[in-house]
Formats: sequence, structure tokens, C-alpha cells
Amino acid sequence: MNAASSSGNGHFKAVTVNYRSREDVLRLADNLFTQCGCAELVVVNHDPSENLEGLSRKYPVRVVSQKNKGYGAGLNRGLREIREWDGMVLLCNPDVSVASLKTMSSALQYMRSNPDVACVLPVLTGRDGKVRKSFRQFYTMTTLVGSRLFKRDQAPAFMHRHFYMDRDSSRPMEVDWGCGAVMLVRGPIFAGTVSFDERFFLYFEDVDICAQIWRAGLKVVWHPHFQCSHGEGAESRRKIRFLKWHVVSALRFVMKYRGFPTRETLMRRRRMAASPAT
Repeated sequence: MNAASSSGNGHFKAVTVNYRSREDVLRLADNLFTQCGCAELVVVNHDPSENLEGLSRKYPVRVVSQKNKGYGAGLNRGLREIREWDGMVLLCNPDVSVASLKTMSSALQYMRSNPDVACVLPVLTGRDGKVRKSFRQFYTMTTLVGSRLFKRDQAPAFMHRHFYMDRDSSRPMEVDWGCGAVMLVRGPIFAGTVSFDERFFLYFEDVDICAQIWRAGLKVVWHPHFQCSHGEGAESRRKIRFLKWHVVSALRFVMKYRGFPTRETLMRRRRMAASPAT
């Protein structure tokens, strides 16, 4: 038995989605079970050409297959597989790695101590080891255009607030939304409170799920002691079809929320919905 699993830390399960990323899935399983004390990994396989069944012989991995209906649809399927689980769930891309058992434990302990927090986001580094500005305010038209024109580490002054660059990053902070590559969430909220909107095939499913969390009266928090790496591809900047998906998803998001929502408007709508009719 490895050090991580013998520590009794298995207070979380994980869900990932595979599409032409078998080697990444293998590395993710090694990372979660040998270093982080994961209790179970559910792999939703969107690529029938790749055989992942052998993973279950080495680790507590459950592989389920379905037609590729997008990342959010894959996460929904994986969450349904562990609907009985009442603990924390790590939702992640297969090309993600959690830094250590210690950093995972910090995130889990924070969520246990703060029951109104439904999602914790990590410090996220890219392939080059540099920290990404992976959490943001909800978009406005200006910041949506700005995010396409400028790289995050070269953002002009008007984008600084959007990226929370004016905030103290040495302690946990409430944020509007963050990159869906890694999210530590409370499993029970997906039993009816929120779910990934499968109309977002790719992109904006993370913005939308965080909007749903805020609208449900819960919180999204970025935690500086929760650290992960991600082989970020940034395909939408390089390939036309990914850019098209990004634009389509942005339009669907704006239509769904009848404009660009803010955290305050989402919470106000919840209060209005909860108020008895007069």
C-alpha cells in the first residue's frame, strides 16, 4: 500500500473525461492514487477506439463509455455514476496533475470547514511551470473581447480587475468563476441543485456551472494552497473550429442569462425566485 492511500485520506473521488488522451488518463490515475489518496476515479470514455479497462486491475477505477456529447455531458455522466457519494469530487481534465497529498488535503479541509463553499479552484500552472490566471470575474462585453485579444500575462490595465490582479492572492478568495480543468466540488449539489448544461459542448461550461453555484446561494473560492498543473492547449487561439465553438458557447451563455450576469444579479434572482408571490 502506498503512502497516500495508507494515510486514510480517501475523502474524495474523481471524475475525468477521455477523448484521445489515454496516456494522460494513465498518468492522472497514477497521480491521484499514489500521491493524493483518491478513493475512486470514474473515467467517462468518449473515444471507443481506446481501451481503458485495464486501469481497473491496478486502481479503483470505473470506466463508462458513451457517445461524445461534450466535456460537460461527460462530467454529468461521471457524477451520476457516484451519485451515492456524499463527499468531495475532483472534476478534472485527464492532463491534470495534483501537486501533492498535502495540497489536496488543504483543499479538502477548507471545504469541510466552510459548508457554504461548493467549489474550490486551485493555483494552476501550465506546461512551462508558470502560474496561469485561471480565475476571473464574470465577463462583460469589454472583458470578453479583451480576453481574446490579450494574453493573460500581458493584459492591459482595464483587464486587471477581471483577473483579480488587484486582490491579495496569499489567502483564499471568493471568485466569480474559474477554469474547469480542475474543480473540487461537493458531490451532493449535483443531485439536483446544479448540473453541467450540455448545450455547452466545449467552452463556457465552467463559467455556467459557477454561475449556477452562485445562483444556488453557494460560493466559489480560489485557494492558494491547492496547487495543480495542467497541459493547457489554448486550441481556440490556434484552430478555427475551436474558436468557432468558443464563439457559439459565448452566445449561448449570453442568451441563457439574458445578457452578461454578475454575481450580484445571480444572487438577486435567487432571492426573487424564493420570495412568496404577493
